Amino acid sequence: MTCLKKLITILIISSFLYSCAAPGSAIGRIGIKGEILSKDVKNLKITFELPEDYGIGGLDKPSYHKQEKPPIELVVDKEGKFSGYYGVIYHVTVFLLPPIGAKPEIAPKPKLVMARFSDSKDEFYVMGESQNGFEYFVYDHSSKAKEIWKSGKVAKISKDKASWIIESGNFVKKKNQKNEDEWVIYLKIRKNRI
Repeated sequence: MTCLKKLITILIISSFLYSCAAPGSAIGRIGIKGEILSKDVKNLKITFELPEDYGIGGLDKPSYHKQEKPPIELVVDKEGKFSGYYGVIYHVTVFLLPPIGAKPEIAPKPKLVMARFSDSKDEFYVMGESQNGFEYFVYDHSSKAKEIWKSGKVAKISKDKASWIIESGNFVKKKNQKNEDEWVIYLKIRKNRI
């Protein structure tokens, strides 16, 4: 094989590897930490979910990876604090032969996270950062609202009528104890007095 043929073969293989996702090559962690500002909350659990397609490369299919990001249920302690991690969940989108390796080296910033509170299971909170800063929306997830959803309309609840108010939220990239980059979502939440 001539040098030119070897070079062309290497380029073809490299371009193929460059465009392929590498399933199973998880590299990131997502944490959630926060506090409930209301003092009279007992036995509260909050279930958090990331979008189904978060961290999936362009050539991956969401159905392959559904079980890798199960919802996490966090229990609020006596001081009103909660924290937990999804663990390692992100898949490499690009893999080049060494020494370049996997890209990106850190999971992308989550665009949004969803939450449900154990005392208001019919409410579904979607929160994330936008051009206007941190925002959240509340959706009705009751059996009555499911009929509205089927019709293609959104069953939203106004924030002043929702059970909980997300006072603040922040998506922060930080180093963990192993000096690895990770994203942590910090939340401050209070009970709505309606």
